Amino acid sequence: MYYLDPVDRLVKEKFRIEHYTRYMDDMVLIHEDKEYLQNCLKQIRELCKNELKLELNEKTQIFPIRRGLSRLAFLLDRQRQGNQKAQNRKTKSG
Repeated sequence: MYYLDPVDRLVKEKFRIEHYTRYMDDMVLIHEDKEYLQNCLKQIRELCKNELKLELNEKTQIFPIRRGLSRLAFLLDRQRQGNQKAQNRKTKSG
């Protein structure tokens, strides 16, 4: 089981956030109601602190999606490229 699985379950099952993604410890929740997201963030902080013994860092924020998600996009693109390179190596050696 993954260490952050309780966070994933909270977001998907309790909050019912339709647009959610996480890569390692970076997560994105997309919802139209800022107050709802603030409540979600509060509960995520509590879960992380009390059950997982983790704290969210000072970079954690809620902002309009129009500002972009460049950091996460960069990380996801690196992961995708790494997976493609690994697949190419398997194909060549097989």
